[in-house]
Amino acid sequence: MKPIIKDQIVIEYEDREYGFANNIFSHRLFDLVTEALKAIEHKEGFLVTQNNHHLLSEEEKYVARVFTLYSKIDSTALQIRFVKLFTARNPLSKHYFKNGLNELAYIDYHQDMLFHKVHTMLELMRLMVNEIYGFEIPEKDCNWNSLKNKLADKDPVKLGLEMYFTAFESLINARHALSHRGPMDNPVRDEIEIFKGYRFYAFMANGQTFDEDFLKLIPMSRIKSEIRKYKKDKMNLINDVAKENGRLINIFFEHLLPVFESKLVKYKNG
Repeated sequence: MKPIIKDQIVIEYEDREYGFANNIFSHRLFDLVTEALKAIEHKEGFLVTQNNHHLLSEEEKYVARVFTLYSKIDSTALQIRFVKLFTARNPLSKHYFKNGLNELAYIDYHQDMLFHKVHTMLELMRLMVNEIYGFEIPEKDCNWNSLKNKLADKDPVKLGLEMYFTAFESLINARHALSHRGPMDNPVRDEIEIFKGYRFYAFMANGQTFDEDFLKLIPMSRIKSEIRKYKKDKMNLINDVAKENGRLINIFFEHLLPVFESKLVKYKNG
């Protein structure tokens, strides 16, 4: 699929498995934003050296608020992709290892980031619903409990929020545990670090010495093989999350479009 080009703004979505620019909601929003940006330059009182937000109509301010949240959602989706990129490549592994960050800790650090970003995405989706519907729930109070009573049970947008939470419930719960209870138990990592001997090589990197007979019991070749398996499993998880995130966000935006359009009509009609 080729990029869309709108007034010299190139919207890249080819191979963006994390992304969602190729849907009607996104196209409609891009059109509205570019139209507003072109129109504002011709409004009385416009100055390049000032913030011209006050010159926007109420409809344009609404579009600007929606676009701000859309941009945050897009940035968060990108950050989920960054987790994939960083986990796949560790060019400073020797430097990190000498400073206490081994391959397993590096992989797990980015997995933890994945959990946080999925939770952030859900929070942003709720804020988007609040903005598009015009519920005016204060940001700090905009949560599932405050939203669910304002949405009809069979509202596709409500079902979209529930679908996202259900798909990533285990990751979101893991995020909560990490934030409030610290690192989770990880038997697979412990097996490699302790019983396969990876941790002893970390001690050696910091000046500790062990005799050759002991090191023959924990060959690095075997440890690296275990790390590759560990990394492969984590990469599979990250890939699956990135793809499912993109799919569910696309569905979410498709469901939001009719509500968005109806709000635009109300602004036009005053």
